[in-house]
Amino acid sequence: MISGKTIKNIAFETPATGQGGLIQRMDGGSVSNLTLENIHIKGGTQSAILIGRIVGGSSVSLTDITIKDSSVDGKGVGVGSLIGHIQGETKELSTSTVVVERIAVLNTKVTSINNSIGGLIGFVYPNYLCYLENNTVISSKVTGETNVGGLFGYQTGGYNGH
Repeated sequence: MISGKTIKNIAFETPATGQGGLIQRMDGGSVSNLTLENIHIKGGTQSAILIGRIVGGSSVSLTDITIKDSSVDGKGVGVGSLIGHIQGETKELSTSTVVVERIAVLNTKVTSINNSIGGLIGFVYPNYLCYLENNTVISSKVTGETNVGGLFGYQTGGYNGH
């Protein structure tokens, strides 16, 4: 669990083929009461400022997070400010459950030369539960080739949340 901290003034680059983020891959857990300021990440596929990829079958809670004056520049599919990719159910993994509450994204840039680029979450694979409550995405620039959105870049399959 990460809680009650401010992380600022970090810049780094990950390989073009790997996930990128302060947390590259997350397989369960929670992050709360966190401020990310002046964080700049150049990543590959499935990249974000906070979490590159949430692994299928995970239960993750993200609450009271502010991302400001930051950027993520991905080279592949699934790039977002908060989460690059949420992996859904597969033969080996059960449904993922992701709770996202009270998130502010301010003066933040999300870009990729590919697709599935979202202001909050880039790519969401099917068969997951995702609860979005009291979220704010403002003052952000989101650019990419296709499937570009203010909240989600691309969501495939059935959506089981609210």
